[in-house]
Amino acid sequence: MDLDLVAVREGAKSVARPRESAESFVLSIPAPALLTQVDEHTMDLYVVTPSGETVASRVHAAVLICVKTAAILGAILALGPLKEEDYMRLVKVSMKRKDHLVAINGCERSWHCFGKPAIIFHDRGKIFTSERARQVLVDRLGIITEQAPPYAPSAKGTVESLFRWMTERFEKRLPNTSYGVHDAETAAQAGGMTLEELERCFYQAIVDDYQRDFDTLRQQRRYVLWEQAVAASGVPQYLGSPDDLKLLLMKAVNRKTPHHGYRVQNGNRLSFQGRWYVCPGLLSRLRGRERRPGLRQEGRRSALHLCRRRICWRSVLSATNGEPRQRMGSQSHT
Repeated sequence: MDLDLVAVREGAKSVARPRESAESFVLSIPAPALLTQVDEHTMDLYVVTPSGETVASRVHAAVLICVKTAAILGAILALGPLKEEDYMRLVKVSMKRKDHLVAINGCERSWHCFGKPAIIFHDRGKIFTSERARQVLVDRLGIITEQAPPYAPSAKGTVESLFRWMTERFEKRLPNTSYGVHDAETAAQAGGMTLEELERCFYQAIVDDYQRDFDTLRQQRRYVLWEQAVAASGVPQYLGSPDDLKLLLMKAVNRKTPHHGYRVQNGNRLSFQGRWYVCPGLLSRLRGRERRPGLRQEGRRSALHLCRRRICWRSVLSATNGEPRQRMGSQSHT
């Protein structure tokens, strides 16, 4: 019998959609990185200093994963509860090439999974629903964010299966892991590692184990699925410079350090963190806009733009300690 006819006879407000299997849903996604899922996970692992002192007894991880291929675009670790800065760091890792990350952690395989996600599916975590996340992802990068329904972990089944892999395989295969110890705290203390060692093992497990593992739902290895999907339809990428990406992930206004702003005098002199720089004819457009919201962001963009074009800034001696001549861009933009 026709479902539409049944719905009309019973007075239903809408026609019930037929249940869709996980396999058919994955196959319906047309391109990689079109739909991604992000979530955080907690691991009971002791982090110690090189001298053996305990730093943290719990490690927090965040992962951004592609739903079509189940390939990991980015992953980070943090000793404390995840903050907005950690989420921005995760987005940055997901959009950049990871050759340097693979090299410094001693991975045997390559990690070619990166790109600009079109949709990020997340839960109701504060770092995912914050105002800064909306400004950076939606307003600046043009990424669509969708919130999962409450108390429905199956809606994020791809990333939840990854966390199951982290619990069953990654944590149990760490060096110095104590088998047969039923006390979780005692076992965690016995396998204490430094943060550098833990990150090395974490990225090696992702690149050399998880990405190379066979996915039973998609019937292929995950890295092969990613390469095939990219070859078939391509993946959107961030085409700007790394410096511009850092600026896009920054806060528009830093309320904790208001004295770090820009001040313009005489139309051609600019002050940044107590040092004066001059460039006749190029700084006039900043005058009179010091107090407007977002000026600090625009000022940093202008400074980096001029630095990339190799325009030398003639430094004026500081009024306090007499700094020598230097170029704009040598200051830290953190």
